[in-house]
Formats: sequence, C-alpha cells, structure tokens
Amino acid sequence: MSVWLNSTYALLGLALGLAGFVWLSQKRFESAIYIIIFLLPLYLLKIKIFFIPTNVLEILIGLLFLTWFFKKKYKNINLENIKKISLPALIVLIGTIFSALFSQNLNISAGILKSWFVAPLILALIIVGEIKTGEQIKKMFRWLAYSCGLVAAVALFYFLTGRLTFDGRLAAFFLSPNHLAMYLAPGFLLSLALLESGPKKERLFFLVILIVSGLALYLTFSYAAWLAVILAAIFWIFARAKNKKRALIICGLLLIALAGFLSLLQLNSEKLNNFLYSDRSSWQSRIMIWRAAWQIIRDHPVLGIGPGMFQDYYLRYQSYFLTPYLEWTAPQPHNLFLAFWLETGLLGLAGFIWLLAIFFKKLFGLLKKSNYFAATLIMLMGYILIHGLADTTYFKNDLAVVFWLAVALGISLPNVERKIETIKSL
Repeated sequence: MSVWLNSTYALLGLALGLAGFVWLSQKRFESAIYIIIFLLPLYLLKIKIFFIPTNVLEILIGLLFLTWFFKKKYKNINLENIKKISLPALIVLIGTIFSALFSQNLNISAGILKSWFVAPLILALIIVGEIKTGEQIKKMFRWLAYSCGLVAAVALFYFLTGRLTFDGRLAAFFLSPNHLAMYLAPGFLLSLALLESGPKKERLFFLVILIVSGLALYLTFSYAAWLAVILAAIFWIFARAKNKKRALIICGLLLIALAGFLSLLQLNSEKLNNFLYSDRSSWQSRIMIWRAAWQIIRDHPVLGIGPGMFQDYYLRYQSYFLTPYLEWTAPQPHNLFLAFWLETGLLGLAGFIWLLAIFFKKLFGLLKKSNYFAATLIMLMGYILIHGLADTTYFKNDLAVVFWLAVALGISLPNVERKIETIKSL
C-alpha cells in the first residue's frame, strides 16, 4: 500500500538518503544501478514535488539519469545493440502518449505514462550503456533476487503475525496477494538460476532465498503465479540440460509431481473448491472482466482508453451485461495483452508484440549454444507472459522495471557473448 511522505522527519530522512545516492552515483555509478534494482518496492513511498506526484523510485531513476547525462555516459551506448529494439520500444511509447492525450483524465494517464513507461525506459537505456560483461548481468540477477528475498522475508513476518487478507492470503505491504506474487516470482526464478553458478556459500545463500520466496509465493495462493513459475522453471531446467531426451522425461515427471503436490495441499481449501465449483470464483470473475475489456476494445480499437482508465470504463460497461459484475474493483483487465491494447492503443500493442518477437529471436539464437544467460532471460520473460495471460504483469512501477530490465539485458547479451568468444579465441 502506498504511503505519502508528509512529515518533517520522513522528508529529512528522504533528503539524506537521496544525497547518499547521488554521492554513490558519482563515485560508483554501476553500484547505483544495483541499488535501484534492490529498492524497486520504494515506489510505494510517494511524495509531491511542487504539484507533481511522484515516488522515491522515480526520484532515484531521475537522479541516476542526471548523473548519466552530465557525465556523458550516454557515449557508452553501443548503437548496434539498440538499433533493432529502439523502433518497437519507441512505437510502444508513442502509442502510450497518443492514448494518454485522448484519455478522459489526462492527469492520471500522464502520471502513469511517466511512471510505467518513461522512467523504466530511461533506466533500461542506462543499463544497456553499462552492460559490458556477463558478470554484470549476473549482478543484475543477484540484486533483483536479493530484493525479492527481503520482500519475501518481510511478507513471512506479516504471515506469522496474522496480517492476511480477508480470505486468508498473504499480501504483505502490497495492494493484493497477486501483486506480491508478481514481484516475488522473478526473484524466485533468478535464485534458481543462480544456484547453478558461484561459490558454495553463495549457492547456499540463494537456496535460502529460493526457499523463503517460494514459501511466501505459496502463501499468496495465486494459482496463475504458481503455474507460470513452474512452467518457466521447467523450461530453464530443460534448456540447461545436456541430455534433452532425459531432461524432457524428468521435466514431465517434475511437472506432474508439482501439480499433484500443490493439488494435495489445496485439496480441501475454500479457494480451490470455489475455483472449481463456484459460479462466483476468481476464474469466473476474470472471464467477466475479459468480456468487459473486449467490449471496451471494440468501441475504442485504435487509441484505446488511455493509461489508468480501465476501472472507470469497466464500471460504465456494466450496462452491457445482464448480470452484475462478480468483481467491481478491477484497475486492470487481468490480461497483459488486453491491458496493452486498452492503455497504449493498437500502436502500443503492435510495438509490444514486435519487441517480444525481436527479444525471443535474439535469445533463442543464443540458446542453441546452451547459453546460461539466454536461458535465464527467456525463463524470466516467459514467466511474465504466461502469468500475464491471467494478470497484468507489467502495469506497476516495479513490474515495468523488471520487464524493461529483461529487455535491456537481452539486447546487451549478443555483444557480451561476442566479447567472451573473442577472449576465448586469443
């Protein structure tokens, strides 16, 4: 849940923290990037600068950008890296701008444009300029895993003190259990990947993160997150295996075992019974939300409705349906592709799909060489898209940064691999 920083002490503490961050960005610029990745949940701390609402995460990205610009670090960007990806990314941004300009509430749409598109894109551009080695990519993985591990530990404290949602699910300080699950899942998957490499002590540490984040993820009871994480993890295991036939059998058995184990754990749970048998389940609610979203798209197919406008339109479109909505609060349409169409227009959706096509083409090409980084980034993006079929795994500040982080690392990877091959040939 968001917290507004209004008190003198809170503002003083923020000022000191930001001063320390500016000093760090001047002395150790790369470390400042890792700190931002670690502190992604700070978007929940909000503040107004003059009349503009913002949050701590945006301020950190803004300060990093100023350092990057005035130290002329933009000269480090390899234009070859961003050439193919820049046009679809620009199309996504232009589509969002047009959709926001024609929105019924320009203030809300402009704020979301700033928070979920401009700021993450700026950070991604900075990262592309800084990534030169595989070790840097691995550090990005580590710091995101650290962040998710810490959030998971705090979430378990919420669980132990009985602070759950009305239906017994773990949300911690996030708006909903689904939001917590969407943040924990990338860290869980990256911890799994990081278990493969590094010294023994480091592996033990990531095993702890894997267990803690896995337990917290389970307690969210987000079935969509569970399924997406399992499928993404199984892909990674298969991609990294040398004997593909044996790996296929093992992955199939693992999928059956995990599905059976989770089913047994949920056998007599109210959530599973409602999901399977109730006509008012979360699944039925999603179907109704998707139907409403599709009706809105039919009426606004080109420009969409503008970022942040789905809740208003969703309530208005109740009149199109004979039965009342099962869920009245729906800030997003519970589908990543529907959300992009509605909030960035047809242009933004086209850019998004094009971006994904380039991303997967590049990385699957590297995957043929049994590339660790390619397998890990495909796993991460695969999770985002699979879970995105039932939730909106982009439209939050932290989730948008994770998405563009994956894109930035993905487009930097071919250049990193060429350097590795050059060194090996010497």
